[in-house]
Amino acid sequence: MKKTIILIGGGTSSGKSMIADILYKQYIKNGLSVTLMAMDNYYISIDKLNTKKGEDVNWDSPNVIDWKKFIKDVKDLKENKNVKKSIYNFSTYSHKGEVEYKSNDFIIIEGLFALFNKDVREMSSSMIFIEADDDIRLMRRIIRDMNGRYKDVFDTEKFLDKWKSEIKTMHKKYVQPTSSFADFIIRNNTDFIGEEKKRMINLLQSIVVK
Repeated sequence: MKKTIILIGGGTSSGKSMIADILYKQYIKNGLSVTLMAMDNYYISIDKLNTKKGEDVNWDSPNVIDWKKFIKDVKDLKENKNVKKSIYNFSTYSHKGEVEYKSNDFIIIEGLFALFNKDVREMSSSMIFIEADDDIRLMRRIIRDMNGRYKDVFDTEKFLDKWKSEIKTMHKKYVQPTSSFADFIIRNNTDFIGEEKKRMINLLQSIVVK
């Protein structure tokens, strides 16, 4: 069977992971073989960058993605080969452990730059871009980082400075423009609860691949 590769991109805290997970679980429920691949695991480790401090790195730039490995892995998956990738740890800015991505019939890839690379786009069957208002994404990101990834070191003032100087700037320069490649643009200002979640599932299931 031909591999169906679905790319899900969008800004930070737009809801990419949530929507990718909804689609993944629905495919499983429908008895389909599916792999969910997170681009987060393709961040370059801090020890391979020109600094020892993670806070000095612009993690919202496409330059911190290991594109060579990522593109190779997507190609291998498309060619019916399973791939293994070390797992990225946001607390240590390094990799530890390993995950195997299987070359299933459906492969969902989500990340900030899922729609960024031409080679990857050309291997895909469908491309989805998730949009949300800046203030909503900011609120979600603060809550996520405070309670999750950086809960022990989160500094609101420093984060807001980083949001203005890097995150928002990188979004406008590199992420938002990739929406022009999307087959579908989904607005997510509500996190799709209740009936909205049901409508989202129906929408995702109606996606027609090329």
